[in-house]
Amino acid sequence: MASPVRSPGPSGRARVHLLLGLFALFVVASLLTRWLSLVVEVLDVDEAAHAVGSWVLLDGGRLYTDFVDNKPPLLYGYYALAQLLLGRGLLSVHLFTAVVTVPLAALAASSTPRTRSRLRERSSGRPATCCRGSSRRRLSGGRGEPPPTGTG
Repeated sequence: MASPVRSPGPSGRARVHLLLGLFALFVVASLLTRWLSLVVEVLDVDEAAHAVGSWVLLDGGRLYTDFVDNKPPLLYGYYALAQLLLGRGLLSVHLFTAVVTVPLAALAASSTPRTRSRLRERSSGRPATCCRGSSRRRLSGGRGEPPPTGTG
């Protein structure tokens, strides 16, 4: 039996190094774009209210009973987690967001099949195919013909 054809790609160890390098790049980009939140502790009154809600949660209180706000409970859980890991205060939330959350979200977005295929197309010199022909089909009623020019 013949082995299945696999697309060429990095091996397991190389893939881990690639992901770690990409994560490090995202951490640096996040720190560069979020530096102000690491210098000034309170940027927004709403954010300070979220911190107070998380303190109530960390002190054993109940949200929407001991502390009332109109935000979903996961927000206070996020703030509480950041403060449990890095210490009490908004600086720990800002640091957790800049070093963990933003880079992981960027890494997850860059790992989608659609993003990977776009990157492969860019590196091969071919034009991207995500939108190729879609406007032509839409304008011609789905037949793939060129749109009418209006001259007749």
